Amino acid sequence: MDLLQKFKPILYLHNKELTTPMNLDEQISKSELCVGGKLKEVRKCCGPPIQVRENRKILCPKGKIILPLEEKYDIPGRYLNYVADIPKPCPNTINNVPFYCKVIEHDDYIDLVYIFNYCYNNCFRWMGIYLTGEHQADIENVRIRINKEGTKITNMYFSAHGGDQCRWAHYDNIEWHEYGIRPIVYVAKGSHANYPNSGTWWRIFGFANDKTENGIKWFPDNLVNLEDRSDLVNFSGPLGNSGCSIGGTWENTAPLNQCPSFCFRFFYPVSEKVVRVIKWIKTRKCFQKEYKEYEPSLN
Repeated sequence: MDLLQKFKPILYLHNKELTTPMNLDEQISKSELCVGGKLKEVRKCCGPPIQVRENRKILCPKGKIILPLEEKYDIPGRYLNYVADIPKPCPNTINNVPFYCKVIEHDDYIDLVYIFNYCYNNCFRWMGIYLTGEHQADIENVRIRINKEGTKITNMYFSAHGGDQCRWAHYDNIEWHEYGIRPIVYVAKGSHANYPNSGTWWRIFGFANDKTENGIKWFPDNLVNLEDRSDLVNFSGPLGNSGCSIGGTWENTAPLNQCPSFCFRFFYPVSEKVVRVIKWIKTRKCFQKEYKEYEPSLN
């Protein structure tokens, strides 16, 4: 826990963020355990769309769920359905919400994983039009890589929408509150994607840009080491309709050279398909001499 506290990052949420980070125990207490049901999007004239589960079977009602679950609830396809208001972040209380953490030791380095829980991922909005992207449960993370001696940060990983949109940042490209010790993370409005700098991160032809700023500071004293919370880690069902789970595999992450460029983000998902084709071509023996190893742009 000493290393986790020593290198704990500072997060800045957007001042117009609509969803506060939430303690997992609180989220579970405000959820019902369900199975089945059809996912439906309810759209309103003047507000964002809301996803609901129709005809779901409630196995355990709100306020009655206790982890680890009883054996009778060990049913394939079970999930948690959040059924409470979605509060906005409050600067006076946000630091009551902990970071969830894990230390992963490797032969030559140590990874410190900090995990952040939000009960809802908000819809993207473009020119007043609500598009898509909303879902229950949103678990994000950053990974701070330090040397084996535990004295120096070398690289930092920022989760953002999953897959090829996540990024590694070198020591020199990280913003610091305390140089070399306390990195800064900027959280995108609505999507909660993590970035090393504030500003607009252009995505998907400009329709789903991530906006970050030096807004609401989240820097809790309390860190919850997942090694001490097997009840959370061992819950195999999704926390909402997005499929994300706190018990995910944290040991592996993207290649260290992954740092998607502006063009990759802007033309996504077309750019992702192009990259897949390039990667496939380079595996063909007859082309291996003609194509160099693909490395995402660091610019």
